[in-house]
Amino acid sequence: MALPEHEQPGHCPYCRRVHECASGTTTEAAPLDGDVSFCIGCGRFGFFDSSVVPGGVRKATLQEQVSLTTDKNCFRLRWAWEQTIAHLGKVKP
Repeated sequence: MALPEHEQPGHCPYCRRVHECASGTTTEAAPLDGDVSFCIGCGRFGFFDSSVVPGGVRKATLQEQVSLTTDKNCFRLRWAWEQTIAHLGKVKP
């Protein structure tokens, strides 16, 4: 079952990649302030924060970065992203 996507105008605070939508991880709700965001462009985690821009994402604080390193789901997501990027690098266009 695919999760619904929600329009989330903004960009990655690290690589500036524009993102046009986001999907929840467990519910149909659009991301809320404080929810984790993952950029498929650079593989970094940020946090949704509407004080940046509506639907905006900000860089993780040092404390948040530490908590992300111990989150099993974040570790798995990052690992899967790294494997995908490595595979795509080996594929000829």
